[in-house]
Amino acid sequence: MRKLIPTLVSLAFFGTAQLAALDLSLACEPYADSGLYNRPLLPNEGDKVTFGVQCSVDGKPEAAIECEINLADADGETVHKERKELALGEGTAGVEFQWVAASNGLYKLRAVLDPDNKLAETNEDNNTAEIQLPVIVKGRRLFFAWYRYSQWTRWANVATSVGDDAPDLARRGIIPLAWEYGGKSWDKFDNSRFDAEPEAAMKELQETFYKKFAWRELGSHAGVGIDETGGYPGTHSEMRSIASMRGLVQAKKERPERFFAVWHGGGVRNPVAGLYRRGADLLRIGIQAIRVNVPVGLCSRCESHNRVGFNSYAGKPQFLALYKASSGPAEGVQYAVSLAQAESLHVPTYEMRWIR
Repeated sequence: MRKLIPTLVSLAFFGTAQLAALDLSLACEPYADSGLYNRPLLPNEGDKVTFGVQCSVDGKPEAAIECEINLADADGETVHKERKELALGEGTAGVEFQWVAASNGLYKLRAVLDPDNKLAETNEDNNTAEIQLPVIVKGRRLFFAWYRYSQWTRWANVATSVGDDAPDLARRGIIPLAWEYGGKSWDKFDNSRFDAEPEAAMKELQETFYKKFAWRELGSHAGVGIDETGGYPGTHSEMRSIASMRGLVQAKKERPERFFAVWHGGGVRNPVAGLYRRGADLLRIGIQAIRVNVPVGLCSRCESHNRVGFNSYAGKPQFLALYKASSGPAEGVQYAVSLAQAESLHVPTYEMRWIR
């Protein structure tokens, strides 16, 4: 009996230690996989903004997990503070908060798990995360586009070709788009019909693309990334592009909730320019630059940045970006050029700022 008592005591102690082995963790990087996010990613003044907290849970909590958020303005003054319990899942716990952006500016969002330290944890140093929240003035929305899902594109709020990652990106305020053909790249059409019966050919193509853009099943995708349009005047490429954009205008009229981004190659001219304004939410203009000199020391990989993409919103320029055309971590790096300097593409050197 004397031998049994220490054994029971040690078992009881061991069982208690196991129950206390709990760890909650909250990470804010990389943003596309993070546990602290806001939706939309770049809200406008007056928008309803959702703050999401998704933490990892290692072990079984003995009580409810609470989270407190604090939103501070550029002066450090708290503009919103709230506390909620998280819903417990399989190895995770999550909750969302709502806030209306009353005024534009740069804010900081801070989230703290178990703020009163009610839960015993093996690590108390991973319960806090912070992110910046820019709120833009009312009016035209600001879009920074990236061509696919990437962990490291912090401010890219449009991903133009997304697969199974669409639900996670949408939750974090990133607009996920499904890839679709544009008229220039569409090769499933007999171009000789343009010569024989151009009007009938254009109508048929318009109907084809209208159905693609308006009635394609999107699932968790918010819209379509159309790749690509353009072509020299009078060519079959241009005629296919015009027909596809007529289909886009028709689709946008019937499905205004869908987001349409169009990639255009080369210079923009009418009539396709007018169609972009009526049907596209985001126009991405691809221009090839012969030489672009990047300031020394900006990035160790800059020597291979040689493709220039000119992004605009409904035909109105937003920013000029250099895209890294290679695999690896550098894929998420973008650079922006001021609009004033973007007006003169022949200038050999640009002043750039890092916008990752």
